[in-house]
Amino acid sequence: MPFLVRALSPLSRWSQVLACLVALLCAVSFSLQLSQLQSQTGALPVPAAAPAVPADAAIDAQLLTLFGVPRQLPELAPRELPLRLLACFVQADARQSAALIGVAGQPARRLRVGESLGSYGHVLAIEPRRVLLRVQGQDLWLGLQRQSSSVLLPAGEV
Repeated sequence: MPFLVRALSPLSRWSQVLACLVALLCAVSFSLQLSQLQSQTGALPVPAAAPAVPADAAIDAQLLTLFGVPRQLPELAPRELPLRLLACFVQADARQSAALIGVAGQPARRLRVGESLGSYGHVLAIEPRRVLLRVQGQDLWLGLQRQSSSVLLPAGEV
């Protein structure tokens, strides 16, 4: 047994020397890479012609929108459409909610969110006493009323 220990002893010394040499080479390689990275990402020079911007500069309104000045939307007056909201059946899951909407001259239909009213748009949302419709690109509320036709208000007014 002592013979095996003496026979392996020179191998373990060389393996220790080799491990130290590999560690030293890794440290040198890392330091070279770090210095190269620092030289490439040094402070970028500021051009002399750069305009100075005061810290409290007012924000330009045109910068607030993607395509310049926001256009003013026309004021929408309440509209009369031949629609009548007869009932709202609201569920916790919005996909299960339904509204009973009558169109002039036709029997009332049960509609869910996303369904179409033909040329009168389609249903966006159903709430307990009103329905949000999109009619010709405008969002309008159709509320429960006792009249023969319901007044539709722009979505921002309610």
